[in-house]
Amino acid sequence: MKDVFQIISIAQIPKDYLFEGYYWYSNQHKPILVSPPSPIQAEWFSELPFVVEGNFYDSDHQLSIQIRNIDGQYVVAQIDLRNLGDFEYDRTTYIGHDLEGKQFQMIEAWKPQADELLEGMKTLKPVWSAFAGFVNHQNV
Repeated sequence: MKDVFQIISIAQIPKDYLFEGYYWYSNQHKPILVSPPSPIQAEWFSELPFVVEGNFYDSDHQLSIQIRNIDGQYVVAQIDLRNLGDFEYDRTTYIGHDLEGKQFQMIEAWKPQADELLEGMKTLKPVWSAFAGFVNHQNV
C-alpha cells in the first residue's frame, strides 16, 4: 500500500490524469485556473517566471498535487485521498482569493497523539492539508 503523502518530482506527476486547480506565477497578480480538468504540463514550471504555488486535484483518482517553490526549488507533494487510514480529517470549503469567485475544498488531516502537558491525553496534531477540487456551485 502506498503512503497517503509522498514528496515527488514534477516529472513523477501522472501525465494521463485530468486535474482541475490553479497555478500562480511569480510575476502575476492572480493565478491561472485549470478548469475544465486537463493534464498538468511540465512546461508550466519554468525557472522564470516561476510558479509560486499550485494546487491540483483529479477527482477520478482522488489524487491531490500540491506544488510550492521554496528557495528556488519546486517541492511537490502527492496526496492520495482514497485511503486516509488512521487520520482524522475535515473537509472544509473556502472562497478562493482571485479565483474568479470559485469555492474550493481542502481536506485537513490530523493524527491523534499523546500530549505530555495534558497528562498523556490524546490531542490532534495537524499533519497535512490537501486541495480537493472546486465546488460545483449548482450543488452548494
